[in-house]
Amino acid sequence: MVPFSLTAAHGSIHASTKQVGCQPLASKGLNHTEQQAGEFRSSRRLVLLLGIASASSLQRPASATPYKEAENIQYGLSNGNIRPCPGGYNPNCVSTASLNDLYSPVWRSSLTSIATSAQVLDSAVMQSSDKAQIVIKRSMPNAEYLEYEVPGLFGRDFMEFLIKADKGAGGAGEENSEGAIVLYRSIAGNVKYLYPFQTAISDFGAQRKRLEAIRQTLGWRKLGCDLKECFE
Repeated sequence: MVPFSLTAAHGSIHASTKQVGCQPLASKGLNHTEQQAGEFRSSRRLVLLLGIASASSLQRPASATPYKEAENIQYGLSNGNIRPCPGGYNPNCVSTASLNDLYSPVWRSSLTSIATSAQVLDSAVMQSSDKAQIVIKRSMPNAEYLEYEVPGLFGRDFMEFLIKADKGAGGAGEENSEGAIVLYRSIAGNVKYLYPFQTAISDFGAQRKRLEAIRQTLGWRKLGCDLKECFE
């Protein structure tokens, strides 16, 4: 639409300028100075119209809006660790790697074996939802990584777990006598925004509640907490 209007406007102005130039000066009573002023005004108007039309036809460059960022949520480990929550555009998340209100404490497994802890955790996740599906299961030296897809309020949610030996363990390769530690992240796979604002709609703490239910099923405690409430 814009190129058509631009051509029409350009042609109209060009024709108008041409007609003025073809009329005898005597018929308009113009002297040489007035003729130059008229041509200048016509040329200036043409430049302005061309500039406006050209600006309107330019496409706005893509920017990193929350909508775009929410479409590219990153999953998996980052340098061997659980990722923090991208709270800037997806607050429906909890992670042991976050440093704000989206943080959740590490769990301590009641089992010393990392592999056995992963198996027990897998059973608890599957029991938490009949539609839970495992996406990735990867064994690493002294660690197990599990990723699940579960139904969420806005579509799919993803839970990631990293079970590994505590750094306070004895020698290399030895299993911690106090039990393996469990790092995790639970995040909504889809983000809904309150139109026209760029404010994400809350899932009312669904991620934290789901994880807490799994932890209570396992009977594992929160790391760094020795009170009775740590098990409840």
